[in-house]
Amino acid sequence: MSIAPAGRRPIARGVTSRHSNVNTNPHTCDYPGCGEIITRRGDFIRHRQKHSAPRYPCTVHGCSRRGPRAFYRADKLRDHQRKKHRMAI
Repeated sequence: MSIAPAGRRPIARGVTSRHSNVNTNPHTCDYPGCGEIITRRGDFIRHRQKHSAPRYPCTVHGCSRRGPRAFYRADKLRDHQRKKHRMAI
């Protein structure tokens, strides 16, 4: 058995952390014409929102980000309002 130098630990090969993002079952989007492959389930669920109607319109008067140009995610609407309209949210 070899001994690692002081202060250094040997690296175990083939060991995956239980918190790893590696997923053995990637998800494929079945929306017509998409077919994107996404490994993490949460990312896949978020991706599917792109194929539905946007739910988060900007409420600032005169802003064009309404209707089909609205946002699919609330966090993206908040980012838009902070950056574009300088709102303190």
